[in-house]
Amino acid sequence: MFNRNISLWYQVSQHLRTRIAAGELPLGARLPTDRQLAEQYKVSIITIRQALATLVADKMISRHRGRGTFVTAKPSSCRELNLFGSADAVIDQQMSEETETEILERCEAIVPPELAAYFPDCKAVTLFRRLRREQGAPFSYALDYTVSEYARKVPDHLLRKYPMVKIFRDVIGIELRGIKLSVSATAATAEIAGHLGVEISSPVLRFVGVASDTAGRIIGLTNIYYRADRFRFTVDIDVAGPRPRHARGTARNWELSESAMLTPATASL
Repeated sequence: MFNRNISLWYQVSQHLRTRIAAGELPLGARLPTDRQLAEQYKVSIITIRQALATLVADKMISRHRGRGTFVTAKPSSCRELNLFGSADAVIDQQMSEETETEILERCEAIVPPELAAYFPDCKAVTLFRRLRREQGAPFSYALDYTVSEYARKVPDHLLRKYPMVKIFRDVIGIELRGIKLSVSATAATAEIAGHLGVEISSPVLRFVGVASDTAGRIIGLTNIYYRADRFRFTVDIDVAGPRPRHARGTARNWELSESAMLTPATASL
């Protein structure tokens, strides 16, 4: 039932979330005791308590000594990003009035060794740390590494309002050649977990976006970490007919790299 590579408590909590969302455990329902859940999932009571603690933190259940554990709310709605249509259509999805962005830090930073290949001509870049919330709940944490000559032109109020690709293109006026976007799953570090409100080592979605200008120079790289339980992305792949191996176009048209990994020709940071 369980994946050995993922924390047991996390898998139990996700399964309980699914049961609550599906109505199997409706609002007001009393959950089995910790011991009964441990027997049901074939895990330790400590694992069950860790799983339930995350649901308490998200206000989905409440625990009362002597009375039991009760369902108090359904899971927060899962935000979806559709990677098809024009770049503008993708950007517009990220500009919901229900979201708010907090700038946690804006500073000059030495280029991290793992990013040196992206910024060969820069010893330092500007680092923006941003936290996005929806209806008060955190759902993404972003680290934006930007070439300083462009970062200086970005006022704080626009960082709170727009994705970086829109700032590059429409505010600064940079002609972009494209955005390379990769998606992976990773374990939350203490820093990421603290900002997203999840347990350390919880699975999170990691998006890496690399923006380059028409000369091929990389002007910005963004690492965005999303809560896996509050974010989902959808890809629309058109397979109506053959395309050239390196065809470019809108986010609906994809290119096949030499490593056979699909990457969108345009996307959003």
